[in-house]
Amino acid sequence: MKRISVFLVIALIAPVFVQTDAAAAVGYEAENATISQGVVESNHAGFTGTGFVNYDNVVG
Repeated sequence: MKRISVFLVIALIAPVFVQTDAAAAVGYEAENATISQGVVESNHAGFTGTGFVNYDNVVG
């Protein structure tokens, strides 16, 4: 019975010490950036501003 009690206490306390990384709350925008091998699009949810740059998948 004592082993079960010790295990239960450890199981209940362990999550208190777990640290998770929070998502960054920073947004970077470059409305006037130079684009090379890509185009400005706005067909995906989640972007801000006038759109996002969709680059071609090129080798190299």
